[in-house]
Amino acid sequence: MELYTPAKINLSLAVLGRRPDGYHALDSLVGFIDFYDQLRLTPSTAPSRLTVQGVTPIGDPNDNLVMKALRALHPFGVPNHEIHLTKAIFVGAGLGGGSANAAGVLRALEDTLTGAQMHNVALNLGADVPVCFYGKPARISGIGEIVTPIADFPVRHLVLIAPKMALATREVCKRVKFTSAQPRSSRADPNNPATWRNDLEAAACGLCPPLVPILKSLRTLPEAVYSGMSGSGVCCFVVLPDPEAQHRAVAQLRVYHPDCRVRAAKLLGTNDA
Repeated sequence: MELYTPAKINLSLAVLGRRPDGYHALDSLVGFIDFYDQLRLTPSTAPSRLTVQGVTPIGDPNDNLVMKALRALHPFGVPNHEIHLTKAIFVGAGLGGGSANAAGVLRALEDTLTGAQMHNVALNLGADVPVCFYGKPARISGIGEIVTPIADFPVRHLVLIAPKMALATREVCKRVKFTSAQPRSSRADPNNPATWRNDLEAAACGLCPPLVPILKSLRTLPEAVYSGMSGSGVCCFVVLPDPEAQHRAVAQLRVYHPDCRVRAAKLLGTNDA
């Protein structure tokens, strides 16, 4: 079986506070873009094994979320598999590549589980896995376990830019500080980019100073509808009104930031994802 797993993008990510269990309560608008990893799964009588090519994931392949997802399905009768992962999605960039890959494994092998069982498996793997399993525009809340479908986002042309670095979500979240000026609630409107924000941005910039000039460049683009950072990673993005503006932004950002990864992306709608 072969499938493609799209990167997710947090158009808005509000951190509402720290829960008693230590997790952060979130309110986020999540979309998916035409930037994919590829998974190939083959049943095997030998022990399960993961091979990877392309962008190299961080850490031991046996500890990869793909393998964790497969092992989580074994109690439900899912057999061993040989899995080959071809990575293109930037690692540690806030694009949810690992979560998308884990969700892809769950989606490919979900036949023996009920919907509730699959949701629990997905959440136990990571906060982004449930929305990646859903795979369509959604609002996520709680720690990621509440996935509420939303209508298609009205603007669909993006440019991604990321320095050749990575950030760990745990390290970024450790640095999140609340002040009396920071709202503790958010209902970002999918139709109104003026209501979008990312409360992890300041913490991420503190850990990765190159993000500061990147975000400044995005926010000075004259045709930008909205610009920000996705999730807790190093990938920033700008939303543009049409493909022509997108093309101009790609050319300009490649000149201003020659050491960064820059690419155009399309925000997938409900019928695309």
